[in-house]
Amino acid sequence: MAEYLSISTVSSSDNSACKEDNTALPGVIQWWLIIFAFFLAFPAIDIAGISITFFIFFIIIGIHVWRKITFITKDKTNKWLILFFIAGTISTFFHPSLYREVTFLADFKTVSQYAYWILLAMYVRSNFHLVDWWRISRGLFWGLAILVVGQYFWPFKVDSELISIAFRASRNGFVYNVLCFFPFLLWYLNYSSLKRISPLLMLILIFSVLISNGRAGFILIILQAIFIGIIIYPKLKRVFYIAFILFAMFFVIWQFYSDLGIITKVSKAVENINPRMAATIEKEGSEGDLTLDKSWLLRKLMVEKSIAIVRAYPVFGVGWLHFDKYSTKLDTSGEFRRFSGRSQEYLNSRSSHNSYAMYMAEGGLVGFFLLVIILLVALIPLFRKFLSNSLTMNDIPLIALATLLIYLYAITAITGANTWFIIGASLGCSRSSAFINS
Repeated sequence: MAEYLSISTVSSSDNSACKEDNTALPGVIQWWLIIFAFFLAFPAIDIAGISITFFIFFIIIGIHVWRKITFITKDKTNKWLILFFIAGTISTFFHPSLYREVTFLADFKTVSQYAYWILLAMYVRSNFHLVDWWRISRGLFWGLAILVVGQYFWPFKVDSELISIAFRASRNGFVYNVLCFFPFLLWYLNYSSLKRISPLLMLILIFSVLISNGRAGFILIILQAIFIGIIIYPKLKRVFYIAFILFAMFFVIWQFYSDLGIITKVSKAVENINPRMAATIEKEGSEGDLTLDKSWLLRKLMVEKSIAIVRAYPVFGVGWLHFDKYSTKLDTSGEFRRFSGRSQEYLNSRSSHNSYAMYMAEGGLVGFFLLVIILLVALIPLFRKFLSNSLTMNDIPLIALATLLIYLYAITAITGANTWFIIGASLGCSRSSAFINS
């Protein structure tokens, strides 16, 4: 079992030995999990408006049921996830009056989606030590590889009433997927025939995010690269820790002393790669000056809306996916003057652009409290290991989750299979860390 779990001891050649472990999941389930991972990283196919991963996951659950293999274990963490689901279901079915009312059928569909995402997290967490992560990470690698090709070179698209196929994702969607799964690639690349060129392949993925013209993604992929460097180059740990400190110091200087020459030099260096990020570093223009940046201001305005909702409905909020259907008076004076020409109806119909603001409004303080507990259970081991300088290859899911949780402040992605897959893997990793390192 230790051989099966410990990525640090498994190579592409001896990985076959893992398949013979009786305590591992059967081969047919492992292969479906590889396909599932591939389409998580490359979410190109929807069937009747639903991601193909939804159907693949329930095929996996069906095999578990058919073979009488337990797919969810009883433990405290899964109990928190069940409570989270119950609280959200109450919020959704017993929501206050909305300015754009939703049908019972629409709410049932929403609850079903959350049931899938939460069940996915529980499944990954419960079976973490039974999954062939080397093969899962291989599926993620090839999914991301095709995602990059589709994003920049082959934007293939087919759209019909039953099936839609799109190789190109939105900018945020592309960056989000790479940030989710980039760390997992180490488990495959470090122990495969591609090991010799793995630094080049990883640099290509990093560069694909840097040139996406995204801003949060630009910062977070660099942070991920630093954490990954700490893990795969243990002899250079001090160098990467210094890089992290310098990165943090630059952020402080940029925040409070943005007129220094070093800020301008960095901005000029970044300009040819990512103009939006360069403008942000320089704090100039409609996208660099945050007092003029409509995207940033809208995020702040939606936080104000979230606070207003929590004040009105503090316990259970307004229900899942109801944020943009609830109307409240939004003050468009002061720093939000740029929206003074927009109607209240228009502003209230906007996305939260912030997963935490959205969930606090939709799930109330009860749901938000449960969400925080679930995330802390996963993240506390990462903080301890980072401070004690003991990060290893086994902590990859925790690194993915940490960077993802920062990104969720800039986008609405708490409602997605990728997020809950990462949460489940992080919870499983935290629980199994002592065993993995044995």
